[in-house]
Amino acid sequence: MPLTENNADNSSGLEDLFHRLRPELHRFVMRKISNAQDADDVIQQVYLEIANLDDVGRYEIRDMRSYLFGIANNMALTHIRKQARHDSRFMSDTGIEDNRQSGSAPDEIIASKQRLARLQQTIERMPAKRRQIFMLYRFSGMNIAAIATELDMSHAAVEKNVVRALAYLRDAFSGEEV
Repeated sequence: MPLTENNADNSSGLEDLFHRLRPELHRFVMRKISNAQDADDVIQQVYLEIANLDDVGRYEIRDMRSYLFGIANNMALTHIRKQARHDSRFMSDTGIEDNRQSGSAPDEIIASKQRLARLQQTIERMPAKRRQIFMLYRFSGMNIAAIATELDMSHAAVEKNVVRALAYLRDAFSGEEV
């Protein structure tokens, strides 16, 4: 059976279709996300999703093009929700509010942006492994056990790095409202 956009009779045909539609999928995701790197990540997730389909699953899909765009849409929306949670959590964790909604005075907005920049610089000065662990813990929402498994470290080592990262930030901002 020849490959069309309505079916895929083998995995290489499905991959060919994906690669042919990739630029269009990327533009579609970019309209939702507006960040090329994040859009590339979403497109990669779409590819992994179709690569994991078993042969039976492929035969049940009538319109492969619509299926690919549906996956891309769902993954883009999931990415947007995760990003919104991340941004909200970051702002609340650092005490920096979203000034676009608060009606803050311009000098408060500038001060808030300066605090955020200082926080980012302080995090960047942490040792690489500690920074990675802290970012996974605080901004990716992973728990200590998941990070320990992911990085092949002991639970105690991950916990110690989180505590030290938080102490480092507390010391860097002591006596200052963040």
